Amino acid sequence: MTDRQLSEEFDQIGERFRLAFEQAPIGMAIVSPEGRWLRVNEAFCRMTGYRQEELVGQMFTDITHPDDRPASLEARRKLIEGDQTIKRLRKRYIRRDGSIAWVAVTSTVIRGADHAPLYSMAQIEDVTTQMEADEELRQSESRNRELVENARDAIYTADPAGNFLTVNSAAVEISGYSRDELLRMNFFDLIAPEDAAQATEVLARSIAGGGGEVVQLRLIAKDGHSVFVEVSGRVIERDGGPVRIEGIARDISERHDLQEQLTHQAFHDSLTGLPNRALLLDRLSQALARCERTDRQVAVMLLDLDNFKLINDSLGHQVGDELLIAIAPKLRQQMRGSDTVARLGGDEFAFVIETFSSDRDLAAVAERITGVFARPFPVETGGVQRVSGSLGIALNHPGDNAQDLLRNADTAMYRAKQQRRGSFEFYDDGMRRKVLRELQVRNALADAIDNHELELYYQPIVSLTDGRVLSVEALLRWQHPQWGWVSPTEFIGLAESDGQINTIGNYVLDHTIAQAAAWYAAYPDALPLGLSVNISARQLAAPGFAGTVWKRLASHKLPAAHLRLEITERVFLDERDQVVLDNLHDLGEMGVSFSLDDFGTGYSALASLKRFPFTALKIDRYFVRSITSPTDPAPISTAITMLGRTLGLTVIAEGVENEVQAVFLRRLGCPAAQGFHFARPQPAQMMPPYLASDGAALATELKPPTLKTAALG
Repeated sequence: MTDRQLSEEFDQIGERFRLAFEQAPIGMAIVSPEGRWLRVNEAFCRMTGYRQEELVGQMFTDITHPDDRPASLEARRKLIEGDQTIKRLRKRYIRRDGSIAWVAVTSTVIRGADHAPLYSMAQIEDVTTQMEADEELRQSESRNRELVENARDAIYTADPAGNFLTVNSAAVEISGYSRDELLRMNFFDLIAPEDAAQATEVLARSIAGGGGEVVQLRLIAKDGHSVFVEVSGRVIERDGGPVRIEGIARDISERHDLQEQLTHQAFHDSLTGLPNRALLLDRLSQALARCERTDRQVAVMLLDLDNFKLINDSLGHQVGDELLIAIAPKLRQQMRGSDTVARLGGDEFAFVIETFSSDRDLAAVAERITGVFARPFPVETGGVQRVSGSLGIALNHPGDNAQDLLRNADTAMYRAKQQRRGSFEFYDDGMRRKVLRELQVRNALADAIDNHELELYYQPIVSLTDGRVLSVEALLRWQHPQWGWVSPTEFIGLAESDGQINTIGNYVLDHTIAQAAAWYAAYPDALPLGLSVNISARQLAAPGFAGTVWKRLASHKLPAAHLRLEITERVFLDERDQVVLDNLHDLGEMGVSFSLDDFGTGYSALASLKRFPFTALKIDRYFVRSITSPTDPAPISTAITMLGRTLGLTVIAEGVENEVQAVFLRRLGCPAAQGFHFARPQPAQMMPPYLASDGAALATELKPPTLKTAALG
């Protein structure tokens, strides 16, 4: 059909069709049976970038993308031959500028009376934007599928009942099941029975609320091992109802194991593996809460090893640690599974017992615990070690908390140590009163010096031969404004235990040296042979103590030879402390002498009597008190006197209170004594009668003189 014929045909069709063709918003084209453009509209020209005159007469394949030409030709063949009445095809055109336009072509054939094809009408719609969006979507979906498949976390979808719809490779790896196996399983088939109820509740809440929760669960893998996972998901709804569940399960087994390890380390002793103080306090608090609901009692036992420090110091901490490791399982074996055995630190162990019928039951447990130490413990690096343990038992009372109960057990344990090491004691109200009293004394003692409550008294030490005053001993007294006189036996030990003894000891040294210097100046013709001052083991263990003594002597111009320091046998427990040895050596070099106090009651070694400049031994008042008649054998007092004579030391008997004791000691050959029989401790202003020339002797009958008050000048 020629252009003229086509125009005539259009004329016949009518002006209305022409206008519709030309002004159509989409591309319109008339194509000859062999595939040439006969007419195109402006919309098609804008779509391809060609002018009408450039397209008319050309083959449609000239602007079709080469990759799409075979399919286009095949589709047109079927249309022209009548196999199809309408051809729909998506393909690409190459625009005039070389860019690509995706188009959707719908073609139909116009046939003549003889059914021969006259031309085809094509509608062409530019779908480039849609195709690019679809392509981007396909690529995005492909990337997402790749990300899901290669993700380290298990990603899955499931129906509302929990049946798997899709799973990724990580789900296969975590569970140990194949993909096909998982797709035939339900999520609940994997969950550990202990966590099934929790998972059911979470799923129900998620479906009801349309949201999701994060929950930690245990899965059972195909080989039977547990996998800790953190599961998060959401419920997808459609038409107001759930259609599927999308979820992620992250394997947190390593993190869980690390948390378990850290938790164990935080609440267990690293050496023995037993619960530590924190876990013990938590369990004890829970036990106390339970007993409030059941009207039952909770018992706490506190065990402290006896002389464990000696093992550490002599054999080393490694041996001490190995000993604790050996003891721990033995202690655990004595308890039931419901009881708690803990190591509080050092050589202290604690036990929490909730189920018992009476004190007798607790005593039986205590006997089993202390019985553990009946046999020695083999230690790899230290041979076989023997050790004992002292035990305190406390039961709770209304209002007691965990700390109260531990403190009470600790008090009872120390009572056991004082009574008999390796034994046990129950805590009672008397101990509570004693503890409160000790606390009051400790607090008040801190202010005693500043408040001028401490006072020095002096007691003469006399010759049992002629009654002369040989020296005086300075004794500390404390008069509290409310309590009155506080016994030294009550506060000296507390001062040593909390370190206040250093401050108090320095106070005593300074004032006694100053007082002695004043006496020596006032009574130059009747000087006592020495001034005795008690020194604690803590003072001797203080660096520079010897220098402190020297400064005080120099400040008051008192010769060092007139000062004698009385030390107890406890000092020899610290002989390994080089500071103690240095102080003793330096003091001896100055000319200071030493008296060994309370001899026979402690731990001293006889060799130590020759190592240090001792000039005197003191027989403890306990042994003197046992002398009841002039014919009493008194073997210990006799032995100490003979030992002192052999070593060339002055022996002084303490606590002589009657004539019988004085006569016995004089006949024994004990050279000196002190006690109420001769003179009570006196304040400084009452001492001149003992120091003046007319009062230097206490009379040959060993009776105390009548005291006179004299000014010191």
